[in-house]
Order: sequence, then structure tokens, then C-alpha cells
Amino acid sequence: MGLLFTACSKDEVAQPVGGEESVVTFTISTPELATRAHGDGLTATVLKYAVYNRVDGSKLFEGQPETITDKTATVDIPFVNGMKYDILFWAEAPTSPYAVNFDAKTVAYANAAELLGNSEAYDAFYAYVNDIPEITGPVTKTVELKRPFAQLNIITNDATEAAQSDVVVKDVKVVVEGAYTDFDLANHKGLTKGTVTFGTAAKLGDETLAVNYLFPAAEKSLVNVEFTYTDVAGKLGAGEVKEFATVPIQRNYRTNIVGNILTSPAEFNVVILPGFEEDEHPFTDEDKLAMALLLLHLRMM
Repeated sequence: MGLLFTACSKDEVAQPVGGEESVVTFTISTPELATRAHGDGLTATVLKYAVYNRVDGSKLFEGQPETITDKTATVDIPFVNGMKYDILFWAEAPTSPYAVNFDAKTVAYANAAELLGNSEAYDAFYAYVNDIPEITGPVTKTVELKRPFAQLNIITNDATEAAQSDVVVKDVKVVVEGAYTDFDLANHKGLTKGTVTFGTAAKLGDETLAVNYLFPAAEKSLVNVEFTYTDVAGKLGAGEVKEFATVPIQRNYRTNIVGNILTSPAEFNVVILPGFEEDEHPFTDEDKLAMALLLLHLRMM
């Protein structure tokens, strides 16, 4: 018997051509941070998806939600032979604050006015798969989801010194000017730019005070951050406010604001790191200049 086979890439398994429909099996996985302190990806247990006609971009149908276990899931979707399809996958926590619009291929905060800081339930993942070849038979494809966010971390090195002055952080609040409230999942960019507030929440730890997820621009961009912390004993009254100007953020990267934040407002650095990627993030001359100007600005405050 002669059999025809589909051409496939390195992660697509060729199978004999069947009848009018063929099943495409997707093996879905979510990555984790290089550092496991925050962002292990385990809270994203609900997988949603929609299928589109690649010719006109129209949504054909949304699948029933699947369960992600240990950061993996398998989804079988029947496709008509001779057609080309795109698929949008979205993985989130059951208590996620996001609303996905599969018709527009966007995601937004369900209620941007009621966001809370330091919630691991805000971690989420997606993939817009638009490289599936024309369906001529069953295919197996591996898809690794990515975060649509930049992660913003505020880390202090002087918690012990601050405690000697009876300052122990209790709650934190983060306001970011220049982030986005919604995100284009097909074109990988923020849509509505503005100010995003992560409301008062308990500090994450003695050193890592705040970790929040931001919808960023298509490319690396700069935001202004206002950080407020309150003391356990109420010594700071309404709270101490720190401002960090021109902080760089980038999708699928983490930005650390780190230093002696509690005792010396001018002694800190801002570093953007590949927390969601394996490769090192190269700093360009433009990056280095921006960082130098930022540090100079902070020392003059």
C-alpha cells in the first residue's frame, strides 16, 4: 500500500493522510522563571483556546476549557483537510483578573480599578500559533506558552537595618505610569496606555517587597513607578512613598528595582533581566545611557 505523508517541522510528527478530517494534537506546556522565588507557573491551571480561519482571520469556534496539570496539557482538535488554521491559547489561574476577547484576540483586566499587588494568580501565559501547515493528515505539535507580561520586582537590601530603626514593612502598593490595561495577543503589544495601580497588599517577603505583572509595549519601553509601603507599627503614618523614573520593562523579561530602598532613597539600581527566557539579554549603548541618566537623576533627588 502506498501512503502519503505530510511535510513537518522539527516539532510536527508526520502521519498518513486520512479522510476529510484529521486530528491535530497539541502538547501544551508553560515555562517557569529561571529563579523560583516567584512565578513558578503552577497557578495557571485553566487552558482556553479559539480556532481561526487563516484566510480571513475569522474565529471559527472556541474550545471547551482544558485543565493544565504540572504545567502541561494535551488538546486534540479535529480539522478539515485542505484548510489552514490559526489557534490562540490562553492559560490562567481560576481566580485570574483577566478577560479574554477571542473575537478580537485581546486580553484585558476584567476590572483595572480593583487590582491587588503581589498576587501569583495574576501570572498567565499565551501562544498565538499561526505556523500550522495546510491540514492533510494528523499532526502532533508542541506549543510552549509565553507570558504576555513584563514582571516588575521591588527588592530591598536593607530590611535588617530598617528594622533596627523600628521600620518593618507590612503592606505595599505599586502605581505604574506608562503600562497598558489591555494587550493584543496576535501582535504581541499593549493597546491602551495609561496608569495601572496594584492596590495595597501584604509584602511578599522581607527582601522582595513587591512582584507585579505588567502589559508592556511591543518593544522595550520606559515606565514611571510609585511605590508606597506602610510600617507594621504604623510608624510611617500614611506610608512612605518612593518614586522611580524611567524604569525599563520588556515583554517576557523581569525588571528588578533593587537597593537600600528603606533607608537610603538614592541607593538602588534598576536592572532588566531575562527572567522568562534562557538567553542573556544584551544591553545596547542606548540601554546603558538610559541607565546612567537614571542613576544620575536619582542621586540628584
